[in-house]
Amino acid sequence: MKTNGATWNAYLASWPEDQWFEDSDECFDGVPGDEFIGEVQDHTVVEFTLGTICCRNGQNDGKSLVSHFNAWIKARDTVSIVVTVKKDQEQALRDFVKSIKGKTQ
Repeated sequence: MKTNGATWNAYLASWPEDQWFEDSDECFDGVPGDEFIGEVQDHTVVEFTLGTICCRNGQNDGKSLVSHFNAWIKARDTVSIVVTVKKDQEQALRDFVKSIKGKTQ
Protein backbone atom coordinates (compact mmCIF):
# COMPACT_ATOMS: atom_id res chain seq x y z
CA MET A 1 0.00 0.00 0.00
CA LYS A 2 1.37 3.40 -0.93
CA THR A 3 -0.03 6.82 -0.01
CA ASN A 4 1.11 10.34 0.76
CA GLY A 5 1.69 11.89 4.16
CA ALA A 6 -1.40 14.10 3.93
CA THR A 7 -3.66 11.07 3.51
CA TRP A 8 -1.79 9.03 6.15
CA ASN A 9 -2.11 11.82 8.71
CA ALA A 10 -5.82 12.29 7.96
CA TYR A 11 -6.35 8.53 8.32
CA LEU A 12 -4.69 8.37 11.72
CA ALA A 13 -6.47 11.56 12.88
CA SER A 14 -9.81 9.88 12.18
CA TRP A 15 -9.16 7.08 14.68
CA PRO A 16 -10.82 6.90 18.08
CA GLU A 17 -8.50 7.52 21.01
CA ASP A 18 -8.42 3.85 22.05
CA GLN A 19 -7.29 2.47 18.66
CA TRP A 20 -3.75 1.75 17.48
CA PHE A 21 -1.87 -0.67 15.23
CA GLU A 22 0.89 -3.20 15.84
CA ASP A 23 3.26 -5.46 13.88
CA SER A 24 3.41 -3.02 10.97
CA ASP A 25 6.10 -2.44 8.38
CA GLU A 26 5.47 1.18 7.43
CA CYS A 27 8.21 3.17 5.71
CA PHE A 28 8.39 6.95 5.31
CA ASP A 29 10.33 8.05 2.24
CA GLY A 30 12.00 4.64 2.33
CA VAL A 31 12.98 4.88 6.01
CA PRO A 32 11.52 2.15 8.25
CA GLY A 33 9.00 3.49 10.76
CA ASP A 34 11.09 2.50 13.79
CA GLU A 35 14.01 4.55 12.38
CA PHE A 36 12.01 7.52 11.08
CA ILE A 37 12.58 10.74 13.01
CA GLY A 38 10.38 13.77 12.64
CA GLU A 39 6.90 14.55 11.43
CA VAL A 40 5.22 12.96 8.45
CA GLN A 41 4.89 15.83 5.98
CA ASP A 42 2.13 16.04 3.34
CA HIS A 43 4.60 15.09 0.59
CA THR A 44 6.11 12.12 2.48
CA VAL A 45 5.73 8.80 0.65
CA VAL A 46 4.18 6.31 3.09
CA GLU A 47 4.28 2.58 2.30
CA PHE A 48 3.03 -0.41 4.30
CA THR A 49 1.87 -3.98 3.72
CA LEU A 50 1.49 -5.30 7.26
CA GLY A 51 -0.15 -4.30 10.49
CA THR A 52 -2.99 -5.27 12.78
CA ILE A 53 -5.57 -2.91 14.24
CA CYS A 54 -5.98 -3.02 18.00
CA CYS A 55 -8.89 -1.38 19.77
CA ARG A 56 -10.06 -1.50 23.35
CA ASN A 57 -13.74 -1.51 22.33
CA GLY A 58 -13.12 -4.46 19.98
CA GLN A 59 -14.84 -2.82 16.99
CA ASN A 60 -11.85 -3.11 14.60
CA ASP A 61 -9.68 -5.37 16.74
CA GLY A 62 -7.69 -7.84 14.65
CA LYS A 63 -8.48 -6.23 11.27
CA SER A 64 -5.51 -5.79 8.97
CA LEU A 65 -4.13 -2.27 8.65
CA VAL A 66 -4.31 -2.52 4.85
CA SER A 67 -7.97 -3.56 4.74
CA HIS A 68 -8.89 -0.95 7.37
CA PHE A 69 -7.07 1.77 5.39
CA ASN A 70 -8.73 0.70 2.12
CA ALA A 71 -12.19 0.78 3.72
CA TRP A 72 -11.48 4.25 5.09
CA ILE A 73 -10.34 5.45 1.63
CA LYS A 74 -13.53 4.08 0.00
CA ALA A 75 -15.74 5.79 2.59
CA ARG A 76 -14.19 9.24 2.03
CA ASP A 77 -15.66 11.75 -0.38
CA THR A 78 -12.39 13.68 -0.78
CA VAL A 79 -8.78 12.87 -1.70
CA SER A 80 -5.49 14.54 -0.83
CA ILE A 81 -3.09 15.00 -3.72
CA VAL A 82 0.43 16.34 -3.45
CA VAL A 83 1.42 18.14 -6.66
CA THR A 84 4.70 19.68 -7.79
CA VAL A 85 4.62 22.53 -10.30
CA LYS A 86 7.02 25.22 -11.42
CA LYS A 87 6.79 28.36 -9.31
CA ASP A 88 5.45 30.43 -12.18
CA GLN A 89 2.50 28.00 -12.49
CA GLU A 90 1.56 27.95 -8.80
CA GLN A 91 -1.18 30.57 -9.02
CA ALA A 92 -2.70 28.95 -12.10
CA LEU A 93 -2.90 25.64 -10.21
CA ARG A 94 -4.40 27.30 -7.13
CA ASP A 95 -6.96 29.09 -9.31
CA PHE A 96 -7.91 25.84 -11.03
CA VAL A 97 -8.30 23.97 -7.73
CA LYS A 98 -10.47 26.80 -6.41
CA SER A 99 -12.60 26.71 -9.58
CA ILE A 100 -13.52 23.07 -8.92
CA LYS A 101 -14.26 23.87 -5.26
CA GLY A 102 -11.06 22.25 -4.02
CA LYS A 103 -8.89 23.46 -1.17
CA THR A 104 -5.17 24.25 -1.13
CA GLN A 105 -2.90 24.85 1.81
